[in-house]
Amino acid sequence: MNKRLLNIAHRGASAWAPENTISAFKLALEMGADGFELDVQLTRDDQAVVIHDGSVNRTTNSVGRVSQMILADLKRLDGGSWFNSKRPGRAKTEYIDEKIPTLAEVLELVKASRCIVYIELKFTRDSREGLEEKVVKLIDEFNLSKHVVIESFVHDAIRQVKKIAPALRTSALFAPGITMRRLSSKDIIKAASDCRADEIALEKTMATNQVVRAVNEAGLPIVIWTVNSNLDLQRGIQQGVKGIITNYPDRLSSIESSNGLN
Repeated sequence: MNKRLLNIAHRGASAWAPENTISAFKLALEMGADGFELDVQLTRDDQAVVIHDGSVNRTTNSVGRVSQMILADLKRLDGGSWFNSKRPGRAKTEYIDEKIPTLAEVLELVKASRCIVYIELKFTRDSREGLEEKVVKLIDEFNLSKHVVIESFVHDAIRQVKKIAPALRTSALFAPGITMRRLSSKDIIKAASDCRADEIALEKTMATNQVVRAVNEAGLPIVIWTVNSNLDLQRGIQQGVKGIITNYPDRLSSIESSNGLN
């Protein structure tokens, strides 16, 4: 975590393994990532599970809304075979019947590896209340506050996390299209400051040199996402951002090594 630039794997090494699974997270660390990013939401029985979409349709062998299913139902699903079908050249037999992990299961991995994890709080049209409290409680139970950054597009959620746990590090997420107009650096800084975020996570096209410079001068570190091409990865390194979130942690690790950053 003391490197000049953090190599953060987007939903794990999601170019090479089923996203948001233990396999993807472990592979990311093997590829040289400093840590990984994941998405979390609540089941019907208020269990924090790691999955991006509001439904299980895209990444499992079933259909249904996460918020309407209990953990036992989710644990019966195959969360990996879809990857083998979509990317046959990268398919592995061990991905068959990969399970949707709970946040607690992922935090066990974080505790063992002492890596960093960016936890995105996901909110959908039918999200259950109490996600912020549940996530903060789990982080506290695992004593991992120094290894976690909580992020969200819903800045009220960041504000709530800071209210519950002021010392916990947070990041305000920004993407094009979230608002009707393009956000200026002043808009970004104000929004992050208003919700008491400690840093900012910008979609890569928003991270112009001017924005990066202004935000850094305001004392807010920047992480950019999702950066995959060698050209964009090199550009991010040259901008001096805090970290890069990528589907290809192996590529970023290789570029960092060639630049003498490891």
